[in-house]
Amino acid sequence: MKLRSSKQDDETKGSKKEQLNTSAEAFKIIKQRVKADKLLYKQPKWSFYWPADGLFWMFCSVALLYNNVMIFGALMYGFALGRCGWIMHVACHNALFNTTQANRWMANLFLPFAAGPGVKWWKFRHNKHHAHTNEIQADPDLRTNPLVVYSTKLYRNFMTKYQRPMLPLYLSLYIPMWTVDSFVKCLKYGWYTDIGFFILGYSCRIAVAYLCNYTMYETLVIYALSSSVHGIYLGGVFMTSHFLEDVLEDEDAKDMNLLEHTLKTTRNTPGNMMTTWITGGLNYQIEHHLFTSAPIENLSAISKIVKEEVEKTEMVYKEEGCVDTIVEIWDRLGLIADASKNL
Repeated sequence: MKLRSSKQDDETKGSKKEQLNTSAEAFKIIKQRVKADKLLYKQPKWSFYWPADGLFWMFCSVALLYNNVMIFGALMYGFALGRCGWIMHVACHNALFNTTQANRWMANLFLPFAAGPGVKWWKFRHNKHHAHTNEIQADPDLRTNPLVVYSTKLYRNFMTKYQRPMLPLYLSLYIPMWTVDSFVKCLKYGWYTDIGFFILGYSCRIAVAYLCNYTMYETLVIYALSSSVHGIYLGGVFMTSHFLEDVLEDEDAKDMNLLEHTLKTTRNTPGNMMTTWITGGLNYQIEHHLFTSAPIENLSAISKIVKEEVEKTEMVYKEEGCVDTIVEIWDRLGLIADASKNL
């Protein structure tokens, strides 16, 4: 076995330190430019628009259900829940209004309709993802194995070889699994206010079905269809951001600063204004991770600053179109499935 010399170790450490200093300096400049351009300020017209968008789709879906257009109404209801999910997401990140209190109230209003869980549970889970993105032991978003496996570094078993054909089913169950997990966590930690909002959200869903004169069976069909659309919508967007990027051991990530870590574990799928609207701004996932309180409408402008500064370093800014990214994800799922055939 060939042993590394102390000189080689010193050179490696020196190289890492130099890269860390470079990325730290780049991030410092990025933050200064973003602050100077006031790109973290939330404009009132957009603070009004995003909640209005979610309510609009919710109203349209309920109108269809009320007029007995059950199947299409249920599918649109799932889409509307997804739209509410983006509102909840930006509000929980203090990216919708300029005051924390207004964001908190909006998050509490929309989150029960978005997925059922409480705000405290969501922050408890989602903040871990932001702090430890794609870290094997720490990122809760990697705990989808063995049903969906991001990397051969993660635990796999005989079920992993079926992950491509089973993906739609898994994403369809995404929201019910979140709901159960959140309710259990809220009971465990005594987050009773969140449980109240949780009950309110599901009471409203039952009330809609009752007022539209649907039977219990039809209500369950509406729930199943809307939850499936909701899960596929949100899960599909989430996968485009991190699925193809590096999966890190916690030890490897501890010396990285936020910019370096984000560029290793995250990609953008910029597209156009429609892409930003559909994804709730998560097509600019790099900028969202660097500036979590940045409003959706400013992420594109922030991305230009980040790209300009990253290009001056040896780091790589990864971005690719949505379609190409989805094709790559499908191929990656197949490769990992093939590598799991003998398990």
